[in-house]
Amino acid sequence: MASGGRAPPAPSGVTPRVEVAARALVQLIARELSATPTPPEVSIAESAPVSVAVRAVDSVQSHNDVRVRQAMRRQFPSMFSTDQPRGKRRFPTPAPCIVKRTDFHIYVLSGPSQFTPKGSEELPLAYAGLGKRMLNLPDNLLHSETMASVEEEFPKLKTLKGGWMFFKSAGGSGRRKLSIIPTDSEGYSTRLLKTASNNGKNIVFVIPLQEQLSTEPLPYDSAEFAKMPQSTCITCGSQMPLQLLPLHVEECNDILTESESGTSLDEVIEQPNPPNTRMGELSEVCPICLESYPIDVLSFHASTCGEGMDPAHHSDAASMTRTEEMPGPSVQRLPATVSAAWANEVDPRKACQLFREELLERNYECPRLFLSIDLFDAEEETDSSLISFFKMNNVNWAAPLKCRLRGDAAVGQGVNRHVLSMAMQKLKTGFSINLGCAALTSLFEGEMEHRVPSAAAVLRESNLFEMAGRMIGHSFLHGGFGFSGLSVPVVTLLTGGSTDTAASALTLLDCPDLDHRETIGFVSVLVKK
Repeated sequence: MASGGRAPPAPSGVTPRVEVAARALVQLIARELSATPTPPEVSIAESAPVSVAVRAVDSVQSHNDVRVRQAMRRQFPSMFSTDQPRGKRRFPTPAPCIVKRTDFHIYVLSGPSQFTPKGSEELPLAYAGLGKRMLNLPDNLLHSETMASVEEEFPKLKTLKGGWMFFKSAGGSGRRKLSIIPTDSEGYSTRLLKTASNNGKNIVFVIPLQEQLSTEPLPYDSAEFAKMPQSTCITCGSQMPLQLLPLHVEECNDILTESESGTSLDEVIEQPNPPNTRMGELSEVCPICLESYPIDVLSFHASTCGEGMDPAHHSDAASMTRTEEMPGPSVQRLPATVSAAWANEVDPRKACQLFREELLERNYECPRLFLSIDLFDAEEETDSSLISFFKMNNVNWAAPLKCRLRGDAAVGQGVNRHVLSMAMQKLKTGFSINLGCAALTSLFEGEMEHRVPSAAAVLRESNLFEMAGRMIGHSFLHGGFGFSGLSVPVVTLLTGGSTDTAASALTLLDCPDLDHRETIGFVSVLVKK
């Protein structure tokens, strides 16, 4: 710089704007350098104060750097418009990959099947560690990873040696037909399952191909129930998965009711039977089964005794004597006077009531009959359940009855009466079974108060009238509704009347076919003439 404080003249070819900018830059740099203090030299002993001074100098220098950048940005806005480095990034940072996940409804069946399971099968399958569950799977899983995820949720699938595959159901309601989900070249991936299940909206069924999985209930601490929320039964204090609690509560209450109802069966067996002096006077021992019966019913019992008796039991019973060697009854038996009361009663209604009470009391300790109806089943499935129950053979129909309505919280005798009234109504309106003639099969035809059994041969061959008799008798025994509307001749024959008496009570209204009725009426008019 020249003396006198004046800058040298600008070289030729430099524009005034560039000259002004350069001079401003030079002045700024000179001013900043003159303002920066020079740090003094210190000894080793003064290291601590020096470090503090150095940090102060660094802060002042950083502040000066900021001021220099701000000044350069004001003078050269196009070159210093941003603090970020300019140019192309040589090593870009990879963006994080976000994998979507989908919820799948997986339903595992116990064995090969061509149709979707019933609603009543869902709870037993859940007790066995099978049934329906929801799996949240990533969308990029391959075949092996998909199989491993499903087998981890259902450990029983790992024991299968014959393999399993995914199936899907057809549209509609009720039980639907199942079809296999074909695999692609890479097997079952989650993309394939998403396509087959409409993005997880439809249920995907897992079915073993060659084996049958066990449906026995698993212990509550099994690995299949580890992820389920737990709950405690307040009756017995057992802890179990919340999904398994409803059926356990019902069974637990049944056990508690039976224990509180009075003397148990073992106590009755162990209790000595006091001798009854009047029984020998009014009853006799059957020579076949060696059981005591009233004299007035012994002949009827002897005509049917031994038909359903086990041969081994018969030989054992025949070897007993009538006095010392004959064991006492295992259940308390009514005196003979009470047993004969219903037979000596003049009023038919009261006689029926006494007979019903006596029969139920005699069979109070017998194993109970259990009938379960699912309210969510189709009408055909409900009718099939009723028919299957009442067509069972070798059943003690006087045993205690317990009915259950799945899907309804009702309990007690009201449920029994509802199921029995449902059976009586089906006898009047018909069952939803197709026996080749119609979708609705009626066992009785004709007008009200003139109903007669149907003449269809297929009904007689199917033993459906025997089933109808069991329904009527079972409803009578357990306090249900009676079957009304039968024709008088039919009632006469059922109650032991003669054929001539029944024929004399026939009327034209007892003929259910209107064409035949018209023909019979025309012939009767001609005969009278």
